[in-house]
Amino acid sequence: MKLQTLIIDDNAVIHFLHSEIVSDGGITDTPYTFLHGKEAMQFLLNNQVSGDVYFILLDLNMPVMNGWQFLDELQKHSFKSRTYVSIVSSSVDTADKVKAQQYPQVIGFFEKPFSENDCEIIKNSEVLKPFFSV
Repeated sequence: MKLQTLIIDDNAVIHFLHSEIVSDGGITDTPYTFLHGKEAMQFLLNNQVSGDVYFILLDLNMPVMNGWQFLDELQKHSFKSRTYVSIVSSSVDTADKVKAQQYPQVIGFFEKPFSENDCEIIKNSEVLKPFFSV
């Protein structure tokens, strides 16, 4: 069982920044990056490896398929039970945080940019902690 990390954001600078942070924070050295939810969903559909678990840093406001649409599409697939999402958004709207709690895959909601401190929170989450225990 392997943990795959995906960064879904429409900003290439955020791809670089968050890739460095998840690497320095000990989550993964090789995250996959996508410019919108549709690209990421296609990756997930085409790259199913039995037992792999997916950790996703998800932006909400993107073209083509936004974060909410991605989460809605995720509900239709069996790999949703092996997928954990942390929303990373510039939104400070309480309604977004409340809406996020309606999705069982969402384990966190962070303001941009994601930080190494946020990595520690993720690594200590009950569902992902086994991947980081020595």
